[in-house]
Amino acid sequence: MLSILWIIIKIILIILLCILGILLAGILIVLLVPLRYGAQLSWLEQKANGSVKISWLFRIVMFCMEVKDNQISTKVLLFGRDFKKGRTSRKRSLPENAAAERRTRGDQAEKKEKIVPSKEMIPEEEVPEQTKPEQKIPKPPGMAEEDTSSKEDTETHPGVFEKLRKRMDGLKQMLIRIRENIQAIWNKIKSGKMKWDRWMELYHDENNQNSLRLLKKEGIRILRQMAPRTFRVNLHVGLGEPASTGLLLGAAACLMPIYEDSVRLEPEFEEAVLEGDMLVKGRIRLGTFVLTAIRLWKDKNLRSLIKRMIK
Repeated sequence: MLSILWIIIKIILIILLCILGILLAGILIVLLVPLRYGAQLSWLEQKANGSVKISWLFRIVMFCMEVKDNQISTKVLLFGRDFKKGRTSRKRSLPENAAAERRTRGDQAEKKEKIVPSKEMIPEEEVPEQTKPEQKIPKPPGMAEEDTSSKEDTETHPGVFEKLRKRMDGLKQMLIRIRENIQAIWNKIKSGKMKWDRWMELYHDENNQNSLRLLKKEGIRILRQMAPRTFRVNLHVGLGEPASTGLLLGAAACLMPIYEDSVRLEPEFEEAVLEGDMLVKGRIRLGTFVLTAIRLWKDKNLRSLIKRMIK
């Protein structure tokens, strides 16, 4: 009995170890297998041609974007098969009975639309009743009409003091608004100065300076890892004037220590031209981002700085 229980426990442990091994292998694949990218583009006679590809896991998953005569088309490949083609083939492989039913439904809908309603079906419009004109109520003979001329004169011609009072009230309101605007601007300046002082205090702190150095170091490491391994550009450039083309070549020569032999320029001094081609290849690993995040999270000063910035 005990031997049977021990065999069952062994089997369960082996299954658990196999599951853990599969999970660990999947995590390592996601972190260590790089995401490769590449682009090959050309610009000739005002037309763009080329392709951009992003692949992962030995090209099992791939995203492709093709450019042909300034027209862009995209596709996603899984094990070399396109999703869009599979979907279209499934839609086309419908049974003939379903297609026939669709046709009959369409014919019935067209027949219903062609039916014209008869005159008997159209209801006659109801004629609205004529509204009776309003009758004026006559006033009794004893009551005389009020003389409104004096009231109109008083309403249209207000006194000088009333006009003066209205203008003074308007001037007072304007001065109050100006004072409020000046006070609001001054409060904003004071709050901005206080914030600036706090930021400067955080920046000049020694612990925060160490955290900023760590951020700079990790950022440079990520940029180096993301930078393309292969980068070549061939350009045929002309600005239409020899002087401006010469200035462009001088600026490119000043930047030559940065790009070295990866960029080649062919000048054109007689006419305006812009043609060329480009080739870019590189890779990105998710593991570098995870390691960078772990290193940054270990720094206590950086965590306290982030909390202060959020507050």
